[in-house]
Amino acid sequence: MSSIDEKLDLLISVLRELVEKLEKLEERLEKQNIDHPEIKIALEVASAFSLPLIRSLEIARMAYDVLIRLDKPDPITRAIIEVLSSCNEMSISEIYRGVRNIRGKASRRIIGERVRILLSKGIVVNRGSSERPRIILRKCLEKPHG
Repeated sequence: MSSIDEKLDLLISVLRELVEKLEKLEERLEKQNIDHPEIKIALEVASAFSLPLIRSLEIARMAYDVLIRLDKPDPITRAIIEVLSSCNEMSISEIYRGVRNIRGKASRRIIGERVRILLSKGIVVNRGSSERPRIILRKCLEKPHG
């Protein structure tokens, strides 16, 4: 495991612990009938910001894990992997929109070609049909995530 792997794992772990502690603190305050609106707001805000951050780190970790196994992926392939790292099954149109959001421009035809290459290499899986593909990263199916 590389240094960045260890750092990402540690950061995700620490953030999960933080969210758990915030939830326990909130429960304690409730049980003791301590009702200070500013404390409650602070806890809610901290939890609200921590959870998206944890999810973002998990998605980044998923993308990183896949990308380091590819031999110098081109920018479009890289963007496809980043889009699919949320571990949601997606149609080619959804992947296209995601890549366009990341890169600012995209070609549906090129994205379709890159997805077919990723399918042939076993990096992604089609969980739909040939007429209505639903693409997901194979790595998302291999271990629990998010």
